[in-house]
Amino acid sequence: MRLWLIRHAVAVEADAFDGDDLARPLTAEGRRTAQAAFSRLARLRRGPDVVVSSQAVRARETADAFCLAFGLRDYQRSECLNPGCRFKDIRKLVATFPARTKFAALIGHEPDFSKAVSRWTADGHLNVNLKKCALVELELRKNEPAELLMVLPPDVLAGLSHGS
Repeated sequence: MRLWLIRHAVAVEADAFDGDDLARPLTAEGRRTAQAAFSRLARLRRGPDVVVSSQAVRARETADAFCLAFGLRDYQRSECLNPGCRFKDIRKLVATFPARTKFAALIGHEPDFSKAVSRWTADGHLNVNLKKCALVELELRKNEPAELLMVLPPDVLAGLSHGS
């Protein structure tokens, strides 16, 4: 199965937000970056069969932009992807997808996704740090390490030059 792990876009900083962490929204910049990134990606690639987001508002808003760009009607929300999720929980979630699922996208958080990429591909020995609104593409294989196919930083994904 092909899997995209997408970190949520730029959100209001935790120390500047007066509510529950799961309620923190994207900033205007985060929304713009997500829209640009996913619109560009949708012109280049087909969309996934399944999309699952963390329950956090910032991840759901990122998933909204993603689904809009790909013309997808809806996505699932899962507490398995909430901040602090563990690799085994992400794997269990992926294992629940229908057998016919060839391509899925998960939208969540750091350092959870970097740890998952490292565990899937290199038994935890790969140093990964996903920037906000970055995408990692993996090919998951039964009883073998996943193949790391692509890492797209947010500026490349959105078609921005460095420093923009």
